[in-house]
Amino acid sequence: KMHHNYIIILSLDTAFSGMWHIMAAVSNCPIFQSMKDLMKTSAAIITVTPEDNLHFKIGYPLQDGCKKIDWGRKGGSDTAVSGHHLFLSTEMGKQDMRVVATDYTNYAIVYTFKDDDGKSSTTLQLYSRIQKVNPEAMKTFKELYPAMGLTDNMLVIFPKSGWNGESMGAPGWGWGGEESRRGVTW
Repeated sequence: KMHHNYIIILSLDTAFSGMWHIMAAVSNCPIFQSMKDLMKTSAAIITVTPEDNLHFKIGYPLQDGCKKIDWGRKGGSDTAVSGHHLFLSTEMGKQDMRVVATDYTNYAIVYTFKDDDGKSSTTLQLYSRIQKVNPEAMKTFKELYPAMGLTDNMLVIFPKSGWNGESMGAPGWGWGGEESRRGVTW
């Protein structure tokens, strides 16, 4: 079941591009729930083009290294609304991703509905440009997820990983400059 009536679809533009840290998540995904005590902050490089193409590169720090996920989609063909993206990958299944809140410079709240072989899950993630949670963004995040059928016991506020995403190969990562926050391309 998609929760379209709870989702505010925001238009994405190139200002959304760059590095983001995934600071918190709430999900009913069984895999997420089984691993949530092991998770730490993750990093994502997101590129949005003027044509509404979207590319995600996410790295999850693990004890034995970094798990990287890389996917993208071209705009316009399967969704008519900017900020709403459908993904289909062999590794991740079908995903309906929407940015529900962002100020582009400090935080973003990203909703994902995943359907993988008939097993569905809903996830809401809080992104930050720095490895620190914005209190106002956290307040908004906590107000949104109950309407999506998600509960407090599904929430994880990730501890800092100390990992800044350098191993994902983005130019400028780890230096903290503007180059590490905007216009990252592959």
